[in-house]
Amino acid sequence: MTSKGGSSAPGAARPSCWARAALVLFGLAVGLLGAEGLLRLVHPVELHPTDTFLSAAGRSPLQRGQSAARWLRPHMVARHVQQDFDVEVRINSAGLRDREIPHAKPAGTRRVLVLGDSFTFGYGVELDQSFVKVAQRMLGPGWEAINGGAPTWGTGDDLDFLRAEGLRYEPDLVVVGFFRNDLADNWLRGVYYVERGTLRRLPAEPAPKRHTPAASPESHLGTQDGFAESILDRGAAHEHAASVRGPHGPVRWLTLHSHLWRLGREAASRAHQRRRRLPAPGDEVRGTQRELAGLLLAEIARVAAAEGARTMVVLIPERCDMEDAEDRAVHWSDVTAPARTAGAMVLDLAPALRRAGRTALYFDHDPHLNAAGHAVAGREIARAIEKLEREGGE
Repeated sequence: MTSKGGSSAPGAARPSCWARAALVLFGLAVGLLGAEGLLRLVHPVELHPTDTFLSAAGRSPLQRGQSAARWLRPHMVARHVQQDFDVEVRINSAGLRDREIPHAKPAGTRRVLVLGDSFTFGYGVELDQSFVKVAQRMLGPGWEAINGGAPTWGTGDDLDFLRAEGLRYEPDLVVVGFFRNDLADNWLRGVYYVERGTLRRLPAEPAPKRHTPAASPESHLGTQDGFAESILDRGAAHEHAASVRGPHGPVRWLTLHSHLWRLGREAASRAHQRRRRLPAPGDEVRGTQRELAGLLLAEIARVAAAEGARTMVVLIPERCDMEDAEDRAVHWSDVTAPARTAGAMVLDLAPALRRAGRTALYFDHDPHLNAAGHAVAGREIARAIEKLEREGGE
């Protein structure tokens, strides 16, 4: 019953502002917890690689491009989980996805250093399933293959690593995995460029001004994921990797424990990329990208040869290449020709993968090779290395 003025009956106290605010916050908390539980049940969002084994900070003074390659975090042990796989990623003290490997090569050992991006790294497969380790087993005793791959690397990053770290392992052979996206990665990185047909590099020290080719609007980009630059790349050291000191605070906690936070982060990142998406490069830019890649592959071959190592360039096809009748040897001839001239062998994996089963060698939803694809690739690379050894001994 109310009074004539419509006020509450005597004794019915109205909630204070603090009480109403508490009720609103309680309702919000219940709603968020409900959404979190439903998301975990219906659409779980796994940790991003930059939350675990990838770092944007880098370990080398050679990393200078605004679109910087990410590097592997030393000592990291984590699960890499996506729709198609759940695998362990273990990074050694040198920042390689491999066991601990001394720089000095053991007597009587033939050592292969394999460079490349996520395909070489073994994205989605266990280390022993990667084509690097499959090739090592196929080659037999006395051979050692080192996994020098890292997701997001381009050919210029391979060259930088070879110069800064890779040659310290005294390789007899340098294998370079080359994938189509290396063309854009090299270009976006903005560290290496072509000047009158010659490969040039920005100086490593001090931090240089950006070189901006007139025909390169992409060179104005920051990282390829701008949202990741501010939040995602802070990383959230895996809670089971006690040897790694990751960033602390609410962002790290939310990243490790909240699927709702991760979903919102992914949505913001995708929206950011849509806003910054550039039109496809024209013929002039594509031609320069291919020229740059070719010169980088040739430089890797020359740097390796100066230390007594041979080079093999491995062309890694994408899924659509399995159904494409295009002559890949012709398509990539302008890119691989400088490396051949510098003494490198070129191996295209597409024919062997087509013979072995085509698209069944790739994950269903992820674009990378699955374990069966790595097995085929590893066998083919081992055969090519054996052929190279026979020819070298003749």
